[in-house]
Amino acid sequence: EGAFPDKHFENRRAQHIDGNNVLVEHTWVGTAQTDVPGFAQAGEVVRIDICTRYTVRDGLVVEYHDYG
Repeated sequence: EGAFPDKHFENRRAQHIDGNNVLVEHTWVGTAQTDVPGFAQAGEVVRIDICTRYTVRDGLVVEYHDYG
């Protein structure tokens, strides 16, 4: 569950594929379950624009990184 149990992605704006790498620009959204000092108060909805990079080999995701 963690501090943001309803976390999800929305607002997918772009998808780029280059060989084995897939880049997706989207927004990470979650509601703070409890206070997260310096970040969010309990009940606050947080939105962060990010880019996610996947590396795919033989149909499997072998690397995953978020930047934002």
